[in-house]
Order: sequence, then structure tokens, then C-alpha cells
Amino acid sequence: MLFEKNESLYLYDSKEKDETTQIVSNVSDYWFTEDDKYIVVVDENKNLHIYNYKDTKKVDTEIDTVLDVRGNKILYEKDNTLYVRDVNPKKDDKLKVSEDYETLVRFSEDGKNILYINGERELYFYNIYRDIV
Repeated sequence: MLFEKNESLYLYDSKEKDETTQIVSNVSDYWFTEDDKYIVVVDENKNLHIYNYKDTKKVDTEIDTVLDVRGNKILYEKDNTLYVRDVNPKKDDKLKVSEDYETLVRFSEDGKNILYINGERELYFYNIYRDIV
């Protein structure tokens, strides 16, 4: 069971009656991946953390907001730039998507593309797997 107490995020394991794990302190917001294998957390200092039910790892700093978590990817904004990265903290695969975007920023239904409208009101599709051979 996941719960907040005194601005910190904790996980209580019902199998281990006396075991409660603090995931992140000063939590601002959090999301679960669709398969519930990871918890994506932003703290009040705008650090992006990923918890895999064993460890919490800070994967980026000074982010503005998490826009979407889909499949095994996180879409977020930092310094007026869109980024996407894997939820697995061991993968250092942060990709810059665009600096020219305005609205409608989200993953496509299949999670393989990022859709956004740029400053000139044109719709763009960014394939997040385009550089993978």
C-alpha cells in the first residue's frame, strides 16, 4: 500500500508487517506505470525520481512537469523543452523531443509516438524509437 505522510511517500508491505519503506521525501506528485512495476515521483525541489520497489533513483533535476507516463516511458518538460526517457533508472536514454511546442503534448495510443502542436499550430509526431536499430 502506498501512502503519504508528512509530505513523504511511503510503501507499506502487508507481507512484512513491520516494514515500511520511505520512497521520497517532500513529494509533489507521483504516477504508476501501467504495469505497476515503477512509481514515478517528482519532489518539491523538482527532482524526478523512479522507484522500482527496491530502490529510488533520482534521474533528472529541475524539471517543470511530468506530462505523461505510458508503457515504459516518461514524457516531461524541463527548461521549455520536451524530453522522453525510460522508466528503468538503469537506462540512461533521455531524448530531447522538441523545444518548439505549444499544446496537445501526449503519447499516441500505442505509446510509440509523441504528439504535439508547435508554435505555428502544426501537428507533429515524434517517433521515440526512430534512433533504435
